Amino acid sequence: MDAEFEPLLDQAFDIDPDETTRDDPQQAEPVLSDETIKLLRRDNRVGIARGNPSPVTSSAAKPGRSVVIVPLFFALQAHPECVYRWARIVIDLSPTNDAIITEMYPSDVQDLPVEIKKNYGAELSLSIAAVKVGLHPETSQERTVFFPVVAAAGTGFHKAYWDFYPKAGDYLHADKELFLAIEAPSGIPVMATLTVRARVSFRGLKRLIPLLARTGGPNLPAPVRLS
Repeated sequence: MDAEFEPLLDQAFDIDPDETTRDDPQQAEPVLSDETIKLLRRDNRVGIARGNPSPVTSSAAKPGRSVVIVPLFFALQAHPECVYRWARIVIDLSPTNDAIITEMYPSDVQDLPVEIKKNYGAELSLSIAAVKVGLHPETSQERTVFFPVVAAAGTGFHKAYWDFYPKAGDYLHADKELFLAIEAPSGIPVMATLTVRARVSFRGLKRLIPLLARTGGPNLPAPVRLS
């Protein structure tokens, strides 16, 4: 991870109690032992870090409001006997009054190597180049990234959702670079709560184990500063 990124969330996952209660009893496997639960909490970890926010100057911005691009870095770390099958990031801007998401990247992509380059136009449109590269790209490796299957939602609202799925027959790759463009009242910090939910399979079990991590802890969400 780039040294310019500041950690916002760095913790071991908890078992997600909300998702656990929704398990189909007909599909349930033997109850996990305390030892297994301890292992899952300790060795399955998640991290989200924030890069340097970039304020945007444009005549398209409304009076009294400003736009900032926030780079984020998302990483999953799995125990050797666990495999991530799905992960979701939720960035909730509710702690910042009247803040909305104007653009997100990535949005909907397939697993392929891409070069990323951000550009913000005069009309407040975030443009990220996503160009396929060959097996031996000539560009620097630092700017070549691999995205899994991604679905995003939240543009125009105060919550951003990114869902990550592995490519068929593969595991879910870690280390993702994300971008948010946020419009908010000028002169105030942009605060948000971060939540990550994930599902892992363990030791060949078919059952998917739901995991949860959140800024401030699973029971008491706490906002962090995005810009």
